[in-house]
Amino acid sequence: MTKTQKLQARIKRASERAREMTGTIRHSVEAAGTAGILAYTHGRQLVGDADFKVMGVPIDVATAMGFGALGLFEAGGAKYADDMIAIGTGALCHYTTRVGYSMGQEAKSERKAAGRPVGALHARNVRFGRGGARNPFVAAAA
Repeated sequence: MTKTQKLQARIKRASERAREMTGTIRHSVEAAGTAGILAYTHGRQLVGDADFKVMGVPIDVATAMGFGALGLFEAGGAKYADDMIAIGTGALCHYTTRVGYSMGQEAKSERKAAGRPVGALHARNVRFGRGGARNPFVAAAA
């Protein structure tokens, strides 16, 4: 193999890697963008824990199922299947985040009602690691 052929092969491999990376970044942006749009819409249009539903299914779950199915069955063509799955994934991420947040808020209110400390880092005397270092993220108890 000549030097020219080796150089052409390296350029081809680099081009393929760049194409794959661009696709990965695009899918990440699609998923995050979908989650962001649904979160914005949810925050702007709905009050409190109200939930917009389509045939009894929350809109973010319906979006995830719809786009996931379209991508799975390549309804928009094989070229756009991965994009549709990424959009469905973003909608599912929004739903799980929203449900997890509401569960955390409920647990927080239960802790408050029971008179227990509230917060992720509420254990002040817990020691970490082999040396028994104190938790650096929590201020020392007064």
